[in-house]
Amino acid sequence: MKNIKFILAATFIVANSIQLWSCSNAIQITVNRTSECQLDKQQQFAIKEVMHQNGETNTKHTLDLGTELTNKLAALNSLEVVDLSALNMQQEQKYQTDAGSGLQTKNNMVLLSAKIISNEYSEDVEKKNIFTYPKGNTVTTFEKSGHYTYGVNFKMADSKTGKVLYSKTINCVKTQKITSPSQALLTINKSELYHQALLEVTQQFMHAVAPYTETVAVKFEKDGKLKKLNSAIHLLKQGQMEQSANLLSEMTTLDTLSPTARAKAYYNYGVILALSNRQKDATMAFQEAIRLDPKNDKYKNQLH
Repeated sequence: MKNIKFILAATFIVANSIQLWSCSNAIQITVNRTSECQLDKQQQFAIKEVMHQNGETNTKHTLDLGTELTNKLAALNSLEVVDLSALNMQQEQKYQTDAGSGLQTKNNMVLLSAKIISNEYSEDVEKKNIFTYPKGNTVTTFEKSGHYTYGVNFKMADSKTGKVLYSKTINCVKTQKITSPSQALLTINKSELYHQALLEVTQQFMHAVAPYTETVAVKFEKDGKLKKLNSAIHLLKQGQMEQSANLLSEMTTLDTLSPTARAKAYYNYGVILALSNRQKDATMAFQEAIRLDPKNDKYKNQLH
């Protein structure tokens, strides 16, 4: 099946990845996303190890990462998260020993490994403005920028087979700027930047194991002469995505509409279908829009 690329306020979604940039006249919509890795709810899930790239495991940053992951995973109702250290101490016969990892597990377990691959802070200072007063006095303004770069490679594997179920590196850069006429007063809160980066990286990882919601800016086809088309957009603004989709689906079957008008309905319908993770149906809707209005390059750009 062809991948879909559709405009979400110049938001392109290709194979469920999102890249945003600004666009006017957009509608803000909250959509439900499925987890990136479909895990069996009956499986146990545990953090196997958290380490630095150099192999160190017992440092402030590895402990911070381990704690944040543990707290977020423990809050899930969709997985049975267990403590490996406690599990290894159990001697119950109902558990089998996994020769590959030395773990006592119930059936198979999903093991998470997290490796910090970047954890750096940098600063730079530059002169921004020089003010000259009537008496000849000058004041120079300085700006300091602090940048915290944080990246973690996450890997999930089956404890029995060793099969890698998920592997992804998530990077984050947090920046803080401060301006002052005195360089001595330029102080960046490095710790705050670090914790912001830690929270963002771990939150992005949680998209791999649990469904989540996301607000996106969506730009649809509009036509002042098509009452139902505009009504569908109004329904979306009210958060009634299903009702909007039904109205657009009805429009696509109206032979009384011109081909161009039906193409607009198909296009908007395809966008909603794609937002609802119905990629195959969305592809068909975009293809119909192209068939009805073959000169519209925007429709053609949705498929590749």
